[in-house]
Amino acid sequence: MSVHPVGTTRRWQGVPEPTRVRYNDWTTVELPSLEAFEPSCPLSVIVPYFEAPAELARTLAALEAQSYPRELFEVIVVDDASDPPLELPSSPLDVRLLRQEGAGFGLARARNNGARAAGHEILVFVDADLMAEKELLAAHARWHHALSDAVTLGMYRRVSVGGLSVSTVRDRSGSLSDLLGDRDSDPPPLAEYLDKANDLNTKRDDIFRAVSGGNLGMRRSFLDEIGGFDETFTRYGGEDTELAYRAYTRGSLLVPVREAMAWHQGRPEGNQDDKQRDAAIQRGKIANLIAHPAYRRAAPGRTFVVPAYVVTIRPAGAPPERVLDLVETILGGAIHDLVVRVEVPDQDDGFAWLGSRLAGDPRVRMGGSPSALDEFPASPFHVVVEAGADFNRDLIGSLRAGLGTCVVGKALGTQVSITRAWALRRAQRTGLSVEEFGDVGTVDIRSRTAKARERFRHARQVLRAAPYRKGWRDVIRRASFTRGRDLIGFCRWLFHGIGARFSGIFGREPETSGYSPPRSPAWKTHAPLGVEVVALGTRAARVFAGCSAVTSHLSGGHVDFVVADTASEAGACTAPTIILSEMRELAVPAFDPTIHNPVEWERDVDYLVGSLGPRRLLPPGVQAHRVVAHHDRAAVRLCHHLVDVADFHSDEIERAGVLVRLAATGAPVYLADGGPGLNALIGNELHALMSTGVREADADERESLSIKMRRIALRDHSFGARARQMGEAVLDDPPEVPSVSILLATKRPDFLGWAVDNVARQNYPQLQLVLALHGEAFETAAVEAQVQRLRLPTRVISVGGNHTLGAVLTAAAKEATGVLLAKMDDD
Repeated sequence: MSVHPVGTTRRWQGVPEPTRVRYNDWTTVELPSLEAFEPSCPLSVIVPYFEAPAELARTLAALEAQSYPRELFEVIVVDDASDPPLELPSSPLDVRLLRQEGAGFGLARARNNGARAAGHEILVFVDADLMAEKELLAAHARWHHALSDAVTLGMYRRVSVGGLSVSTVRDRSGSLSDLLGDRDSDPPPLAEYLDKANDLNTKRDDIFRAVSGGNLGMRRSFLDEIGGFDETFTRYGGEDTELAYRAYTRGSLLVPVREAMAWHQGRPEGNQDDKQRDAAIQRGKIANLIAHPAYRRAAPGRTFVVPAYVVTIRPAGAPPERVLDLVETILGGAIHDLVVRVEVPDQDDGFAWLGSRLAGDPRVRMGGSPSALDEFPASPFHVVVEAGADFNRDLIGSLRAGLGTCVVGKALGTQVSITRAWALRRAQRTGLSVEEFGDVGTVDIRSRTAKARERFRHARQVLRAAPYRKGWRDVIRRASFTRGRDLIGFCRWLFHGIGARFSGIFGREPETSGYSPPRSPAWKTHAPLGVEVVALGTRAARVFAGCSAVTSHLSGGHVDFVVADTASEAGACTAPTIILSEMRELAVPAFDPTIHNPVEWERDVDYLVGSLGPRRLLPPGVQAHRVVAHHDRAAVRLCHHLVDVADFHSDEIERAGVLVRLAATGAPVYLADGGPGLNALIGNELHALMSTGVREADADERESLSIKMRRIALRDHSFGARARQMGEAVLDDPPEVPSVSILLATKRPDFLGWAVDNVARQNYPQLQLVLALHGEAFETAAVEAQVQRLRLPTRVISVGGNHTLGAVLTAAAKEATGVLLAKMDDD
């Protein structure tokens, strides 16, 4: 063991291949199994340290048992100005100690200094309080033998280590899991995210969030390429996420390595306020450096250190005046989180006029070098526009929406494209085209006028190609379901549609209408309500519009109750009757959960605010980027939130119906006028959620708010909920809610307690639990102890570990007694 100054360098010169897979599909990389892997490359273990001598001693003792050949790895401990300074414990390993001066929270600096001093190309970062299982180094290294740009993510579990001696760790006969299995521990924090993100084999663009610096591997050359850890992070938290984001935008392959398991010494205890306070401060710093909606609220007018979009304009012979118009159009669009680069030769006198007009704008760059990718290496999206292209004002928003999860989006008929930075980097390193790394999409960026002209041309072609009588028959067939009492509403909808088309042609905002034409009976849902209901009157029909279980006339058959607009509509009906004019809270149109649900809801979206009506009607201080029709699911899904006022709707009840349907889809809504009186219609909980909070919400807060809205809407305003509410209001013996069986399959004994706690929190009145134990790892006594805590009927079954999850759930479903089935995960 020896002490070296910072900067000592020895390198191994092997160069493996860069990543060539689609998206982050690490499963397609051909590697030997961990058992068959034969290491040949040496590696350096970087251990940042601060005032934890007992933990470091156990960490070094755990490293002594590594399966990786001892002669092929060194350990570099970097002391971040501990007081007293660290004295290395005795160890048979090749351990070096570096010391760095104190300058705040120095974790990022310590990792960089360790990497600079490393004698080998492969780096594995292990925190000083992590005890590594024996396969940890080999599990990381086998990926870095094959790939030059992989980042490997190890796992860890927190465990209590009271009374655990260094000699016990060093002299253990089995694994650390065997040694620590009886101690209190927590599940791996990363496991839940990996389960949701398909082990990072996904098209999601937020997978860098999974990276933690405490158990991490990469090649030194790639660490140098991305710039190392950001040493300006001098408070707790965020430096590893920011590094992972830069690695991701540089095209790294992020590989979760479950075999690289470690044990974190100690579980969270005591006051965490200091860490939470530092983390809160760091979020503001991270928002400037990570251009992703999960970390950044890109409100209108905001700019950041790292822009989300780099827009490169190629004049392609266009005059400077045309280029200036193009730049100003892009800068004036709905998305401000961007920079614009005009690619012109540095000495082109013809563009001196243009440069003099744009020189004062910090979001504009002139010239052709360095390249956009080199000037803005951490920006996730690169847009290329030729000056002759015709497009709408919201060019960047249209491109991003059209890109979806593709790696490249190309505009129809123009030289306009949007490409993800990570794909450009991989193409640069491999010599392949960006299309090799993912899907390619097409985007329509034409102006509204151009789109309208295309629609008119298409309409003329249709009219010329088809007989008029056939066209009118089709119109009549589609309108045949309109009843006489709906005629006024149908006409209002029809004329609104005509007006919207003309507004589109002349570039004005279309106003949205809350009325939707009645559905054809062929489109009605067949969801059972548990009661027989007759709806009499226009308002009553709209409460259950689209539900085939509700009829519109008294036929003499069995009827549980009647819903009527007024007492005169009910007439001499003898069945129990709901008069909506007297019970306005029941007049709110209910929704079909099979249609209005959060399927394809987007968690991470740009900060785009949609208005449910003309923006001129919004109160002062409330702004929106675009007008969105409430029934346009695709447009609604792209908005951070929607704003609404009473003037957008024909009446209060119709407004309430629109709001509960939006809530059911997960779309956050802000009531810009406060929604006076709406709480009596949509409920106090939903009204409160729509009155505050969403405008400033980050991705996590927005998701939490959305989930709360969905649950309240489903509970209080679905077809079934409305039928139950009406039954409780007029029936002496209303039908009970349907029974539900929870199907809970698990193969992880450690998660059983968490899963049972989750079931115990449910407040539904009629529940059964079917607990399916997948595999042979469960102890009967432990299972019985957990189940006895529940106060609901429970059935426990065991299924062999050789069966698939689908087979396990099928076996559980056969034991269920509930009318409805609900699958619940163990985490």
